[in-house]
Amino acid sequence: GGTTTLTDGVLLCSHHHHRIHDGTWTVHSRHGIPWFRPPHTIDPQQRPRRNGYWTAGPPKTTPELHLE
Repeated sequence: GGTTTLTDGVLLCSHHHHRIHDGTWTVHSRHGIPWFRPPHTIDPQQRPRRNGYWTAGPPKTTPELHLE
């Protein structure tokens, strides 16, 4: 649920995109990093997890402009 914006978008393949939309998996953003919650059949405690294989590092911010 909630509003989708460019800042909270997650790039997924078609298969995983459909798993989010059918409610099998859920995704939440924490500090700009996507965390995925699996279904009970994969993890009965449904612990949030990150993609540990492909990571892009922390989100980039716009540097401050210092005028002298």
